[in-house]
Amino acid sequence: MSYQEMYALGASFGDFGTFLYAWPWMGLGAAIVLLIITFCTDTLRSDKAVARWKDPAVLAWLCSIAYMLHNFEEYGCDLYGNPQGFAFCMSALMSTKGIATGAFAEAVILSCNIGLLWVFSPIASSMVTCGHRHMAAGMAFFEIVNGLGHVFLTRVGGSYSPGLVTSLIIFLPLGIWTLYVCYWQDKQPKINMLWLFLAAILYHAIMMLGEGSAMKFGISGAWQGAIMMADNVLIFILWWVIDRKTTRLLRKNK
Repeated sequence: MSYQEMYALGASFGDFGTFLYAWPWMGLGAAIVLLIITFCTDTLRSDKAVARWKDPAVLAWLCSIAYMLHNFEEYGCDLYGNPQGFAFCMSALMSTKGIATGAFAEAVILSCNIGLLWVFSPIASSMVTCGHRHMAAGMAFFEIVNGLGHVFLTRVGGSYSPGLVTSLIIFLPLGIWTLYVCYWQDKQPKINMLWLFLAAILYHAIMMLGEGSAMKFGISGAWQGAIMMADNVLIFILWWVIDRKTTRLLRKNK
């Protein structure tokens, strides 16, 4: 399905005006600023005694930055220069597979990505800097699952899924390295790593099943956005609960 056909289905993205096209570029600018702060200052570090690449706080902030860069490929400018590429890709895939017709609601795009990208992800990164080190592993699992999801969508759809490039060159390597540092340096219990992995799976399952069902049954964009905000809150709470559980267990075993 071409972009022109998707526009004919109502994917004009007009309710939010130019902001829908501007926010990925705003995120790109924020990512550049955060990269400078991360590598040129010690502001975001939690442990100056170790190299930046072995500091969970730095890795957590890099996960947040990676998500901004990933969103830029998805919605700002994809591999072929198209804006809102991932929204069109998912709408077309759901339509051709008979899951739903029409386009992703604008509220879904903004609440899913901005809610997680500009609110919960930076809060989680700040908490890692302040000592909640294990939340970095939750963010890493999220990006690994998301990256593998883009590989899966590319295979199922038979063509490039916007976000695939940043998934392969940023999400997967950064996520794996972050888990390596968090697991081996902090010696996290294996069961907690499993819970963090399942939390990432749950988030993406709610996102895909919830929005597919919402589109299929004609649920309003506002309610679709509410589903995604609830999903964002849920994964953040799971990260926090597992972090507290891990911290208590490690203290007990000392």
